Amino acid sequence: MEKLSVVVPIYNKQKYLESSLNQLLSNPSEKTEFLFIDDCSTDDSFLIAQKIASQDSRVRLLRNPSNIGVSYTRTRGIREARGEYIGFFDADDMIDEGFYQALYETACQKRKKPDIVVGDFRNKSKNRIEPPFYNRLNPYIPFSWQRNSFMEKEPISCCNKIYRAEFLEDKSFPDYMREDCYFHYWTMHDAKRVVENMEVAYYYQISNIERSNSYFNFPCGNFSEFIEGYHWMRQKIGDSKSLMKSFEQHQVQAYQDFLNYCIHWNLPEREISKIVSAVIDYCLAAYSADIDGFNREVLSFYKSSFEIQNLSIEQLEQKVKILGSIYPKR
Repeated sequence: MEKLSVVVPIYNKQKYLESSLNQLLSNPSEKTEFLFIDDCSTDDSFLIAQKIASQDSRVRLLRNPSNIGVSYTRTRGIREARGEYIGFFDADDMIDEGFYQALYETACQKRKKPDIVVGDFRNKSKNRIEPPFYNRLNPYIPFSWQRNSFMEKEPISCCNKIYRAEFLEDKSFPDYMREDCYFHYWTMHDAKRVVENMEVAYYYQISNIERSNSYFNFPCGNFSEFIEGYHWMRQKIGDSKSLMKSFEQHQVQAYQDFLNYCIHWNLPEREISKIVSAVIDYCLAAYSADIDGFNREVLSFYKSSFEIQNLSIEQLEQKVKILGSIYPKR
């Protein structure tokens, strides 16, 4: 049995893929398998991955039968993995030398194997690297006592962590935008033992970010996913009010991003404002029994920021139908 499996989703990353994968494979990694899973790339990514895989026996190259998205691809990686622990690597990022080996060795030092081992995480651009984090967990205090304070500072990425494979047996990545956030809160909520090793870091390449088309072309899906994802998360961690509040803060930031990108919609400004207002009101009306005061206040605040008067329910529904026909949900 391999000690560690590293899942690498691949989709149209030919610009960065070869350098990132070679850097990943140059790391010392005893009994580690690397699962390259191509999600039906339309550029040369699969050919690049195929070439690299043919030169390294630790690599298993898989290809999805159709383009199913990063959430399902990562979940497939969990099911295919043979390692005792599972990590995730994005195909345009970088890591410190020995990153995964160091996290695995940290896990092995514990009498009871931790569910999650956390490494440092830094945003990196061409001109700047964020300063390092420092250990925030006291090894002599149960994680359950430190969870809330830890979550206030921990990045939501799944990539600076390794997870005990048995712990992930009932876990998956939901098919919502920002799937990392949902997975992060779910796993941290369920984890009983979490430890850190801040000596090694994962580097998120900001300069490589290419905004998803869903920001620009599917605003109807964005708004509905905001609501659907919120209720999905409540089912998973609703018994933890403090974690739910922290999650809501991340949701608010994402929601604000969606609104900020309204300028990219190919519609007159006044029409955009009406649609934003209509969708928010529609969501409030549809989920009036479930949305708590915090989210109601947030949604109402963003609605009022557009200074649009209330529309009737009939007008709201009509606006949403129009929006859905122009920008069908993905």
